[in-house]
Amino acid sequence: MLSLVPFIIVGGLTRALKDAGFYDGFFFMSPGIYITIFIITLASLLVSIFIEKKFKFPYWKTMIIIGTALVIFSFTAIGMQGINNWDAIFLAVGFFSVFGIAMFLLHKFKPKILSTENALVLFGHSIDASQNFIATTFFGYSSQMPINSAAENIAGTWIIFPIKLGIV
Repeated sequence: MLSLVPFIIVGGLTRALKDAGFYDGFFFMSPGIYITIFIITLASLLVSIFIEKKFKFPYWKTMIIIGTALVIFSFTAIGMQGINNWDAIFLAVGFFSVFGIAMFLLHKFKPKILSTENALVLFGHSIDASQNFIATTFFGYSSQMPINSAAENIAGTWIIFPIKLGIV
């Protein structure tokens, strides 16, 4: 599971870079971005398994190295684009902190209700919902997912939270 974390981060960063104009085309927006990240992750897994068999280096460590290199590349690309809106950064960190603390406390005090794995899954989806909410509410972006767009047009951008968390 740990070896997949960098690839999950790369998915979000890739989407942000697409919105910023660094990438263009179907494979960098929904649903194509999921195909792109899956192919990159699968290729990394296959290379990592080959390295494990050939050199006895654990595949998951190779996956982390490859994924981390992709994260570094993505942050470098973001640096090249420049951060134009620090308010977005502060909002994202704020939402990240609130959901992180909430999931941690719920898991700590009610572990039978929320296991570690489920807390991580809910946290990941709450971060995704937060970024969608922040981008569409405060910065003029629009949702690329048709169901999200329809729901947001009917109920407002806040609806992404119960949709995401309810599905999970």
